[in-house]
Formats: sequence, C-alpha cells, structure tokens
Amino acid sequence: MPSKGSIFEVSCSECSASSVSTYCIECRKLYCNQCSVLHSCNHNLVSIEMCVYCHFQISTKRCEKCNDHYCDTCFEDQHSMGSLQFHSYEEMVPHCDNCRQHAARKTGGCLQKKQFCLQCANKVPKGEWERLGDVAYVPKMTTEHQQHRKRKITEQPLRDLRVNMKGNPLGIVQIQRIWRGSRGRRSSAVHAFERKLWLTQRAADNHRRRKRRYQIACFFGRGNLLESDTPRETVIKKVPYWSRVTVEDIVHDRLISHEERK
Repeated sequence: MPSKGSIFEVSCSECSASSVSTYCIECRKLYCNQCSVLHSCNHNLVSIEMCVYCHFQISTKRCEKCNDHYCDTCFEDQHSMGSLQFHSYEEMVPHCDNCRQHAARKTGGCLQKKQFCLQCANKVPKGEWERLGDVAYVPKMTTEHQQHRKRKITEQPLRDLRVNMKGNPLGIVQIQRIWRGSRGRRSSAVHAFERKLWLTQRAADNHRRRKRRYQIACFFGRGNLLESDTPRETVIKKVPYWSRVTVEDIVHDRLISHEERK
C-alpha cells in the first residue's frame, strides 16, 4: 500500500468529498458517481480509469503487455520480479521531468514549468515547498480527444479548399501557399515560445549574476555556467578578466577567416 502522502486521489469538483469517477469534456470538470448523475445528460461524460489492483487510486500507467491500468505503487509491486519487470508501459498522466518513473504531482514555484513527482519534489528546500502547486489532472483520453478536435478544426479549411477548387489548375498552388503559411506561423510560434522560456530563465539567473561572490568568481574566470548564458558568455566566463580582450580578438579573427573560406 502507498504511504498516506503519496496516494493519488482527486476529489470531486462539486462536492469535494468523494473521489472522482467521470470527467465532463464540455465543462472540463471531474465528478464523483453521485454528482455525475445530477450533471447534465447532454454532456459527454468519460469514465476515469482506476487501478485494477487497489481499485481506489487513479491509473497512471497502462502496461502494454498486460493491457491493464495501474497506479505507480501497484505497477512497481506487480512488475518487480521475473519477466514482468521487462514490461513497458504507456503513461496515462504526465510523469516526473526528473525521474520519469512516477506521476507528476507538483509544479510552479522554484520548479517553474517543470513537473515533479512527490518523491522528487520533497527534495526542494522547505521554504519553496509551500509555493508549489498541484498538477491538474486531466484524463489522457480527453487530452487525445481535444488534440484530435483541434487538428480537425485546423485541417477543415484545407479540406474545404480542396473540394471547392477541384478541377481548378491554380488550386494546388493556393493549397501549397496556405500550407507553407501555416507551417511558417507554427515555426514562428515555437520560436517565440522558446524565446519566452529563455527570457524567463534569464531573469531567474540574473539574480545569481548580481551576487558579489559570483561576480568575483567570473572576474578570475571561475564562474559557473548558467542555463541562460549566451555562447559568448559561455566562453568568456572561463577566462580571467585581464585576458578577455585577447580571447575576443582571437575568436573574432577565426570567425572572419571562416567566413572568407566560405
């Protein structure tokens, strides 16, 4: 049995007293058995997979060989010996970004965008634990449903365009133009998202850069590399202050000679 602090249970969003059993796709809320009966019958309710062994924890893994759903505790207990330990599994909920073995339960605070399980989150400083938030539980089947619905909405204009321009020699050119435009916008969105993550990490690392001890270490070429360092900072930070001009000149000359060879 799992310890009291590691039990994976989610309370009903209405009564907050019972464990959830269904998920409403339209409302995006979790309900217990009693509240789901009172809920609107016009909405699509999806049953939540529970662990086949303990029957009270939410399923976090599906064994691809056994085709059964398990919680973290029961999967480790039932697949710890013999040939069962070589069974692979499908993640039914987001897993820990650190150990990749247990369901992610905590995020935010010092973890920022990362999601940790309770075992890994317990290693954070005590003052940071109170700032951590819970990872929202969404059944995987509904996540796949939303992705399929979004993909269907995105592809619908292209399908309509193919039907309307059938027999038109310029239809293929226009379809290609729309496709390239959508890929360009998607690439730009990914770049903007990565840039935002880098700026967030940069702002977090600036707190360490302003510390006097760190500045002294960088002065003597012994500063630790930070995640948001630029390529120039990665090189210069390992060089003492009085030698940096020479190093910059050498790097600059190498770049010029490399461009001339091209």
